[in-house]
Amino acid sequence: MKSYINDRESRVRINQAISINFTVKSGVPQGSVVGPLLYLLYMADLPMDDNTTTGTFADDTVILATHADPAKATGILQNHLNQIQAWLYKWKIKINETKTIQVNFTLRREHCPQVGLNNNNISQSSSVKYLGIYMDSRLTWKDHVIKKRKQIDLKTKELNWLIGRRSNLSIENKVLLYKTIIKPIWAYGIELWGCASKSHISIIQRSQSKIL
Repeated sequence: MKSYINDRESRVRINQAISINFTVKSGVPQGSVVGPLLYLLYMADLPMDDNTTTGTFADDTVILATHADPAKATGILQNHLNQIQAWLYKWKIKINETKTIQVNFTLRREHCPQVGLNNNNISQSSSVKYLGIYMDSRLTWKDHVIKKRKQIDLKTKELNWLIGRRSNLSIENKVLLYKTIIKPIWAYGIELWGCASKSHISIIQRSQSKIL
């Protein structure tokens, strides 16, 4: 294992230009059979905090801090981020700050202070996409429903020659195509967004009715 990780070299190619070889001094090799396992071991000591909840899936990480006072919730989150910042420095890990977003889930109109990482403020947003689920700050799920409706409409157009009225395909096969290709688009994550208001649910329902 030592010989597999140590003294690895890499180079960068942009169009026809290729850089000279350089030694990779940190991280784990990607694209190998043992790569995922090595990555899990590399991330195993990611700092946890008793006052926050941390969720990870592959290289996507989310940290949740809750409090009735938005300012105190920010303080809790910032304290955890400070621990993570020291950990990142220790293991020479660089995060993609452009993909790091702070979302304040609340029904209040109070301003929530920004948090920072690596001496940079993390951008605030009213919505975020995480593992294919679109969440807005008030958890109305409107953004998610609208995105899914657009995906359903696009996929329906692509399959119209098969599931449309002029298609000679049997009803059974048309329904099968719907269940295997189109239905998973909106059914994914329904355990979360299924609690949306009836007006938002009806957006998906109308798309279904149009197809069926």
